[in-house]
Amino acid sequence: MKTKTLYIKALFLLIFLPEILLSQQKIDSDSLYKQAKYLFNEGKDTLAKELCANILEYNPNNYDIRVLLANNLMWNKKYSEAKPHLDYVLEKRNNYYDALSSSINWYLWTKDYYGCINQCDSALLHYPNNTIFKLKKATSLRKLNDYDNAQSLVDEILQVDSAHKEALKLDQLIFLDRSKNKVTLSYSYDFYENNMIPPTHLAYLAYSRKLEKGTIIGRINYGNRFNIEGIQIESDAYLKLIKRSYVYLNAGFSEARIFPDYRFGLEWYQSFGKGNEVSLGGRYLVFLPKEVLIYTASYGKYLGNWWFNGRTFVTPKNDKASVSGLITIRRYCSKYNYIGVQVKTGINPDDRANVIDPANNYFLNSTGARLEFNTLFSKRWIATLNLIYENEEWRTDRYRHVFSLDMKFSYLF
Repeated sequence: MKTKTLYIKALFLLIFLPEILLSQQKIDSDSLYKQAKYLFNEGKDTLAKELCANILEYNPNNYDIRVLLANNLMWNKKYSEAKPHLDYVLEKRNNYYDALSSSINWYLWTKDYYGCINQCDSALLHYPNNTIFKLKKATSLRKLNDYDNAQSLVDEILQVDSAHKEALKLDQLIFLDRSKNKVTLSYSYDFYENNMIPPTHLAYLAYSRKLEKGTIIGRINYGNRFNIEGIQIESDAYLKLIKRSYVYLNAGFSEARIFPDYRFGLEWYQSFGKGNEVSLGGRYLVFLPKEVLIYTASYGKYLGNWWFNGRTFVTPKNDKASVSGLITIRRYCSKYNYIGVQVKTGINPDDRANVIDPANNYFLNSTGARLEFNTLFSKRWIATLNLIYENEEWRTDRYRHVFSLDMKFSYLF
């Protein structure tokens, strides 16, 4: 009943407001603001904007209405229409809190981080202890890679309130941005149905370093399978080339029979607007005297906190080809915190849990699924747990069940 009454009042004001104002009858400005805000909250944007326009026509200095209208326009990404309203208010009253706050958001949301910093400085002249303004300035400084000044502002906030959630979150993000090094220790354990063969093991130690143009990784792999053990030396690089594109490079060497003698990888990634990314490349494996050339392509899509990715591997041989496929879905809470699921068919040469021995394995069937869990804890540690099931063909038309546990721990510094 209450919302219906408010809606009727809003319609009444919209229809008769010009006459009321022209007749110089007094209308409580708070009541007008509440009616307009109610219409916006109810999704009646057209009616709300008409009401705001009528109010501003007869009272252009109604600052609350101007800020309310600007906020709605910003929510609908009509930034060019919102800016004049905020500028008007701040020109008349440069210390008007709501206009300062909305103007800061305008610069932040339009990714004008220099403008946001300047607007925050103006706001802090009037409100020097305002935590929200300090946080938004620190956020813009971080976006501009000015980590020292961003950290100083965050420390300033945490000295007053050590449990401030947003400041702690930004403090963590700044630390992650500044962390150039990562050491990872991984271990995979494969258990075969009915103990057909002894469990197999794979472990690796990796070090990665962020550079200005990308990331380089060095890795030592250890494998133990069919009572054969060995080591493989491997390196990866993710290098930025031009805007929205990067290239993946891989090289590896081993003298052990359970690894390829040599392996090489090359893949080009190109991202597009609205969270789309495609890639095209290949993997070249040498099992002397045999060689395997694998073509790969992928498509990824971000939808909010969700990531969807499909990848295929095509391995030609004489007059036939082996085709493998992966579909991965992840739900991100943050960059390093996610859960996911992956379904696959065929062999994935990039999966470190796969210790590939004969080259012909690429022409045997395999289906499986993986559950993924990844989390950041204690500020600088990352833990990964994967539970994997595969139904693999180990000889033509002969299958076995394989259950795997894959664990990783990474340290950032």
